[in-house]
Amino acid sequence: MDDEGPKWRLEQASTGRATCSQAACKRSQIKIAKGELRIGTHTLFEPEARWYMAWRHWGCATKHQIAGLKETTGNDPTKAPGYDRLSPESQEQVRLAFEGQPVDKNFKGIREDLAKDAQRYAKEYTDVSFYKVDVAGRACACRGSDCLSKNVKITKGELRLGLSVPFDGEHESMVYKHWQCMSAFDLEEVVRRASEDMFDGRESLSTEFEEVVTETLETGKIVKPPAPDIESRAKPKKAKAQKKKVKEEAEDNAAEAAETKVKAEDPEHELGAQPNVAYPPSPPSETGKAPSTSKAGGVVDAHEPIEDGSTVGVKMEEAGVDNAVKATDAAAVPKPKAKKTRAKKRPIREVDASEDELEYIPKKSRSRSTPFTGTAGLA
Repeated sequence: MDDEGPKWRLEQASTGRATCSQAACKRSQIKIAKGELRIGTHTLFEPEARWYMAWRHWGCATKHQIAGLKETTGNDPTKAPGYDRLSPESQEQVRLAFEGQPVDKNFKGIREDLAKDAQRYAKEYTDVSFYKVDVAGRACACRGSDCLSKNVKITKGELRLGLSVPFDGEHESMVYKHWQCMSAFDLEEVVRRASEDMFDGRESLSTEFEEVVTETLETGKIVKPPAPDIESRAKPKKAKAQKKKVKEEAEDNAAEAAETKVKAEDPEHELGAQPNVAYPPSPPSETGKAPSTSKAGGVVDAHEPIEDGSTVGVKMEEAGVDNAVKATDAAAVPKPKAKKTRAKKRPIREVDASEDELEYIPKKSRSRSTPFTGTAGLA
């Protein structure tokens, strides 16, 4: 624990693990029950140079502790650190002690429902290297006393005061407070440094926030800034991608439905079908023979040869129906691509029966010197 926070504080014990630091209780290792009223003293442990809280039962509180509370609060019990988090019964005990009555040794005031996490107290930073003012780009902790005790953060777009605080003797760290959460010491230092042109960040503020800072520095009183006007956040990329995908699927479904409708209304124009075109009968050729036609009346093949070596297309052009042929060719639907066929198998080699068959030689009986004759063992 660091050296932040007041010297004395009150609370309903947040856990039941702390041992009372009063001599008799400490020897007997008597712990303070969870939710019980207790008083703590911020103490420096000299050998390790660290701070810790020495807790006591309220009944074990000393006159020195009560006097210290009265002195730091101006004899106002409501200003005692942690007073606002106590139960009404515990608050009554504190008021009686401030009025000079002896502490009730038997009072416990256990309220587990009020056993909250230890309250955090702001530290007064007196060794600040420099101050600056800016607008928060993202949420961060506020080191003001009220906000720190309630865990209230500085949100994006709020006006804040930055303090550069040294630590470890060699490094510095920035801590922030809401502009309206600066302490009296902070305000005094900011006004003094601004008069010496040692206060940064004013030139980067909007007109609205700059007026707040200027008025604060001129009057010496903290002016509360207006609430930030945060624009609506952009939709995440994931949501945009999902919306685009749904739109594409809807377009594909609509296209498929339109294609199905066209096929149902005009089955003759299905993929791969070639429409037949009827033409008026052609006049006789020079040889006196009519061009050939199919069995279906009036249906002709434009490229079928006739006896005189000409084509029906030529005769039809002579008859003045060339435009009809061209329109028919333009309306023809392209044929579908042919399916790929499997590679042809290699032909099986035919064996001539007249050829002598090779002699079978078993592997185990094979010999380099004597070939297998097939008569061994028959003697």
